[in-house]
Order: sequence, then structure tokens, then C-alpha cells
Amino acid sequence: MVVKGAVWGGLMATRAATIGVRGVVTDGRCRDRGELREKSFPVFAANISCHGSGGFAVPSTIGEPVVLNGVTVQSGSIVIADMNGVVVIPLDRLADVMAECERAKPIEEACMRDLEAGKPLAETFKLHRGK
Repeated sequence: MVVKGAVWGGLMATRAATIGVRGVVTDGRCRDRGELREKSFPVFAANISCHGSGGFAVPSTIGEPVVLNGVTVQSGSIVIADMNGVVVIPLDRLADVMAECERAKPIEEACMRDLEAGKPLAETFKLHRGK
């Protein structure tokens, strides 16, 4: 069965927000994007639809692992999303990811400074990234 309706929209977001949910990531479709933006409720969806769920979208389990676009998301995972995409960090890898971010941040900042100063890309990357 191909589902063309949205699995998430303004009504679902309103209820979710009242119970403390701060955003949603779905491999399904979303609707009511203007309403969601007005409510400052972030939704990251695989696609959009103007059609409602028609009653087919109902929670089947809570707290169980889910697979989104080939990535298994466990309860307790850290999910970070912005306009560039969605990243899932298993809780047991959080310290490693944070350490890598701390290592990479000054390198990226140095690259940005050099590029803003007009230095060539290849030279800048070789200097700061080693490649």
C-alpha cells in the first residue's frame, strides 16, 4: 500500500507539544508546514503532502527502536536536526562525537578565516586539514 497522506501535521504537533515533545523526525510525509513554523515546532520529514492521514496514522509502539532511512534509532539516542539534515547519535557514542566536534571546530574556523581572506581552497585545506 502506498500512503500519499501526511503522517504528521498541526494537530499532531499541538498534542505532542503539550506533552513535552520538542520536534519530530519522520520517514513519512508532513503537512501544515506554515502552522508548524508559526508554532515553532520543528518537523523534519521525508516529504510533504496536502492530504491528511485519513485515520491510518496511529502510534503502534512507544520507546521501541525505529529504522529511518536505514538508520536505527534507539530510545535515548540524541537526534540533532537542522535545515541541512538529521543526525542520530547513539548515547554510547556521544562522548566520541563531542570530542571529534571539539577537534574539528578550530580547524573549520581557521579554514573560514583563510578563505575569507582570499586564500585558495586547496592551499587552505592542505594547511589546516592536511589534505
